[in-house]
Amino acid sequence: MANELLRGLGLEKEDDNKLFTSGNKLLQGLGLEEETIPSSTTKGQDKSNDTGLIQSGLAGIGSGAFKAAEGIVSTGALLLDLGLGTNEAAKVEKYFDSIDLYKQLEDLADDRWTGTVTELLTQFGVPGGVALKGANALLKAKNLGVLGKVPNITRYSAAGLADAAASTGDVDTIGDMFGVGPTKTRENQGEKGRAEAYRQLENKFKFGVEGALGFSLFDKAIIPLTGKALKSVGPITAGVFRSATGGPNTFVQRNIVRRRNKRTGRMEEKEVDEYVTLPDDFQFNKSNIVRAFDRIISKLRPRGDMTKDGFLDFRNKVDVMRAVNQQVRIQVNKLEQAVTRLYKSGKFKNTMDGTPLPEREKLMENIFSLLTSGRLAKTMRSKITGETKKVLRDVDDAKLLAEINKLGIPKEILPEIQKMRQTIDDLGRDIVEMGAGKIEGIPGIAKGFTDTVAANIGNYLTRSYRAFGSNKDAYMETLYNTPAGREVIDKAKVFINQVLTREGQGLGDIVDGRFVPRNNQAARMMDDEINKVLAGNVGYEQAAKNTIIRNTSIDTGIAKSRQNIPKPIRELLGEIRNPTEAFLETGAKLSKLLGEAKYIDRLRKTGEGKYFFDQPTFAQGGVAFNKPLNLGGKTVYTTERLAKTISDQFNPQEVLGGALGSIYKVSFLPFKALTQEAKTTLNPFTHVRNIISALSFTGINGNFFNSPIRVIDGKTRFFPAFTEALDIVKGQTKSQIESDLGKQLFKSEKSLNQIEKYINSVQELQGRGVINTNANLGDLRSMLNEISTGAHNLTYEGQMNTLFGRLGQKAAKGLVGDTQGFVSKGRSVARGLYQSEDDFFKIQNYIAEQNKYHDALDDLYKTDVNRFVAQYGEEATKYGQLKDDLFTRKGYDEFIKNKAADTVRNNIPNYDYVGSFIRGLRFSPIGNFVSFPAEVIRTGINVARQGFKEINDPNLQSVGWKRLAGLGVFGVGMGEGAVLAGQLGFGVSNKVVNSLKEFLPEWSENSNIVPIRKPDGEIHFIDFSHTNAYDLLTRPLRAALGEYGRASEEQGLKAIDDAGFAAVKELAQPFFSEAILTEWLLDVTARDGQKKSGARIWNPSDSGTEKFFKGTIELFGRASPLGYSQLKRLYASGVGAPDKYGRTFDFSSEFMGIFGFRIQDPFVERGLNFKIKENQDAKTNANRELSVVFQSGATAEDIVKALDKANEVKFKADQALFKDIEAAKNLGLPDNVIRKQIIRRLGKKEGAFVLQNRFSPLKLTSGQIQAIVKNARIAGLPNPMGSISPLVTSIFQKYLNRPFFDNPDSLFERPLDILEDREQPIVIPEDPVDKPVPAAPSAPSGSGNQLLDALNIDISSAGTGTLSQSDRSQLAKSGDIDITEALSRRT
Repeated sequence: MANELLRGLGLEKEDDNKLFTSGNKLLQGLGLEEETIPSSTTKGQDKSNDTGLIQSGLAGIGSGAFKAAEGIVSTGALLLDLGLGTNEAAKVEKYFDSIDLYKQLEDLADDRWTGTVTELLTQFGVPGGVALKGANALLKAKNLGVLGKVPNITRYSAAGLADAAASTGDVDTIGDMFGVGPTKTRENQGEKGRAEAYRQLENKFKFGVEGALGFSLFDKAIIPLTGKALKSVGPITAGVFRSATGGPNTFVQRNIVRRRNKRTGRMEEKEVDEYVTLPDDFQFNKSNIVRAFDRIISKLRPRGDMTKDGFLDFRNKVDVMRAVNQQVRIQVNKLEQAVTRLYKSGKFKNTMDGTPLPEREKLMENIFSLLTSGRLAKTMRSKITGETKKVLRDVDDAKLLAEINKLGIPKEILPEIQKMRQTIDDLGRDIVEMGAGKIEGIPGIAKGFTDTVAANIGNYLTRSYRAFGSNKDAYMETLYNTPAGREVIDKAKVFINQVLTREGQGLGDIVDGRFVPRNNQAARMMDDEINKVLAGNVGYEQAAKNTIIRNTSIDTGIAKSRQNIPKPIRELLGEIRNPTEAFLETGAKLSKLLGEAKYIDRLRKTGEGKYFFDQPTFAQGGVAFNKPLNLGGKTVYTTERLAKTISDQFNPQEVLGGALGSIYKVSFLPFKALTQEAKTTLNPFTHVRNIISALSFTGINGNFFNSPIRVIDGKTRFFPAFTEALDIVKGQTKSQIESDLGKQLFKSEKSLNQIEKYINSVQELQGRGVINTNANLGDLRSMLNEISTGAHNLTYEGQMNTLFGRLGQKAAKGLVGDTQGFVSKGRSVARGLYQSEDDFFKIQNYIAEQNKYHDALDDLYKTDVNRFVAQYGEEATKYGQLKDDLFTRKGYDEFIKNKAADTVRNNIPNYDYVGSFIRGLRFSPIGNFVSFPAEVIRTGINVARQGFKEINDPNLQSVGWKRLAGLGVFGVGMGEGAVLAGQLGFGVSNKVVNSLKEFLPEWSENSNIVPIRKPDGEIHFIDFSHTNAYDLLTRPLRAALGEYGRASEEQGLKAIDDAGFAAVKELAQPFFSEAILTEWLLDVTARDGQKKSGARIWNPSDSGTEKFFKGTIELFGRASPLGYSQLKRLYASGVGAPDKYGRTFDFSSEFMGIFGFRIQDPFVERGLNFKIKENQDAKTNANRELSVVFQSGATAEDIVKALDKANEVKFKADQALFKDIEAAKNLGLPDNVIRKQIIRRLGKKEGAFVLQNRFSPLKLTSGQIQAIVKNARIAGLPNPMGSISPLVTSIFQKYLNRPFFDNPDSLFERPLDILEDREQPIVIPEDPVDKPVPAAPSAPSGSGNQLLDALNIDISSAGTGTLSQSDRSQLAKSGDIDITEALSRRT
């Protein structure tokens, strides 16, 4: 049995029972005594390929730039030498040869084919491209003579001359490659002076000739053929795809057509069958499987279950509504500022002394009266048609002046009041022009509504009431508990009793102007009636209630005259006679109504006969268009999915409905919103990093490759897109701050011009969906909206009041106060700044994209407008334009703007385009800001798709190549380029960089790590991924490659599986990691004060008070606003104060952290201490494998397998520790420090083995042997040790002295490169069953044979634990990264 088991384990039987002896006998039995350990054989390794493909490619760009510069400068020097007989070219060559960086880049580029390619493209492609641009610009000029007659020769010659100038002597011509031909260069035959200069210039000329021919070949053959090939890929792929999915669905529709009978000449009706093809959309596919797949992916895409064209219509509606609302907000701000200026000027000084606020309130009420009086407008009759319409009176109109004088309204603010009235009237007229059929077909809009709107143009403003506002509770308290409030209630009772009396249901009498109930029951009935009014659910108050319902139905009362609600009832509800609030609400509601009417009209027209039908219709595969849907008063039939999607747009459902959802919204969501706000808008360091990282938005779209100079209106402008965007955003920011603070702060002419510029452009920018779409801010807004209920919460102040109200009235009073409170203003300003930072780059890219498209398409439009319309007319319809619009210059410019805006919306993170699944995650306890990473993935893919699409368009090829270049540099290569720059700049090898990765915190494991060598030689690092917005595009790949390298010891599919899992895990991490608040809650509840890593927030023996205090402090540390952690480190670095761990901070490193480039210390010595703790934990797990020996009934096979498994676990743990030790050595940690830590923690025996790359296997202890024997005796079985001992001995010998790595010196030499064959960075020895165990490396000096004494020494490890690596991730929250916080020793 024993022999069979031994063979089953792949072990040879060894007769060595001395394994279970002790002392020197065991040493002799194992052959360890006086052992001489020879050095291990080290495999050679080719160092020529130490550079990775990406690194070499990036180096090629740098060396190519140097070579181009050298070639151009040397050309000028050669011309001097030829003319003057000097030797300047040799000096130029010597100078460039002395540049170390040039030589390093050249060496790296030469290592791989990618470097050679990028070097050539940079050296010759860039100068040639610039020359081509110059030639194209030159050819646009007039009177060029012969040059203008041969434009192609002119262009190619310019490119050839540029290549000739940039060429250097180390690049061969085609003639050199073949050894023959006219372009074969001449070797130096001893020429000097002018002769040598002439020879080199001749060789350059030959290279230039080949360059000119090469450019012509690319232009006329290679690029067109490549374009055709790429174009054919699309149709072929589409054809294969259609075959796989069944293609578009179709059905037969029987229609009645009228045709003329040729025989009789009469018109006759006849039924005919027509084939109808449905849109090529998965949700209409004939295959049930495809439709089921579409249901899944619809949760991830922006449009969800909406059709493509319907989604564009919906987004246009939202953008236009936002534009109107933004314009309304600006007009309100200007009125407020105008009133403020009046007060500060002293105009009302005599009446305002002592009581300025009531006087201001009175003025605002009078403005409200003027706006609703109808006296701002007058009726005009057309002399031609006789029709009448209302127009605003002139500011000098006598009747108007008399009215404002009566109301005490200064003439200075009249223009702002008129603008407000004009805005509302224009919206009303647009509604009337839409027609009753379209407007009154919207759900909730009553018949005759359009006529009501028309009748009230000139005097309508929506009313708001305190009884339904954000301060409802405070109003109710005032109403019932103050004399003035009780008087209002009494007046309302008098009015209500009069109404009831007229209906024969009076409840009492009116005595001295007060209501007196006839009995107690009547008194209770009147109180109930008052409560119904305040609840807004009595019949004559239904209009008032409707004005405050949010997002459930269209407000049927938004155009009713104010006389429809009696004054006593308005006073009871607390009518707010503030013109600014009324104007904001009216503008929002009218714009919503108008937008929805236009949207429904366009949606119906777009979908007629495609997915909207007049009767129930059924297509192949069971696709049923049988769900009725009311669109603008007309019933159409569509699919159930589409009908629900459209209905939800008008009546959105609560994400967190029901009782549990309400509890969750109250108990968790407000706190999550606050913690996320603290880490973004309320963190000044996040604002800085927001700007730095957003540069990638410009870069990835290729907009850094645009010309920095443009001539605009005859003036030369530098970086016009940036300067134009900066002016607009400055105006936006200043306007927002003034609005939030309620005062005019920016009075200089420059500031006023900037604000005016923003005001003039906001309608366009917002209407096209360019601005106000920040992904992170969208998450925050969405949570606040979900928490909020009621129309008052549409405003930020209302949301904050509701949010804090959920936390308790005391918190609300302390943190918010009224809506003008300091905290509320500060939050609003911070959010405005955060939005402006995002908007700046979107505006800049919007302008840059327009410039690119104008440069690419203007010539075609000017020379052949018909061809332009034929090519781009269909695309224009996607933007809501007509094809014929493009024949006008205005229509063309509109098309360019629409195309640029579409690019910005789809290629830069945009909250409006987040799928429903991701939107749902923001309310969950997992994930923090899930929209942004989702958008990074979406926009990264879109940039690639658009780039390839553009290079297939001959007119847009230059735009497409720039975009793809931007994707390559900023989306893929920027991180690797930063790493390479760090290595070159600080002289850090791949070996050191790869070693550094062993000591990174877990959140930086798959980051781009830029090494920094400090003046004292220590290696620190910058986590470049922390600031790289598009890092997520390449991070999963880095995770996969890193895991593949670590798992390569397993070989085969196991390594590939691990790599794939690592990639998926890294991709999912932003979406499914615990949210900041969730992590803390689990730590202090489910984990009872212990973090996931094992570190404790409090000690179990602490009192309840102490636990509460420590838990609160922990939460503040994780979720503190204002960048508390960074500020604390900055302060400590400035004054030189150590922290509680005794560490000091370097000010320059912490200062760089403000910009997202904090220079971090890997703390190798502390990290090694942590690695040892991990090793000890792994050994504990290995020993647990041997617990089977204590189980009764354990067989010999169970015991032997457990021992083999335990040694396998221990071997991997020791192998990992040895690798960490080697990494620490490479990072400069002294050997004596390493040895001291290892010996102290592991003991001399274990430490000596690990330090010498040898494995010390586990063996059965005397206690375990006794347990085996005892269990056998209890079971009445013979002693099993006779059969087990030889097997255990073989296992021991299998592992004993086994080296962890055959070639430890090459562990960190090369980067992992999956794109080509590579030698494994980790070499695992062959199984020693078939081959002898290789000799272990010789011991370091000082140990030698003294290893023999190791077994006589106590091997227990004293050990001081550290926090686990995952625990350190606690501090990686929104810039609070401090990896060393988690390296503190446990107590």
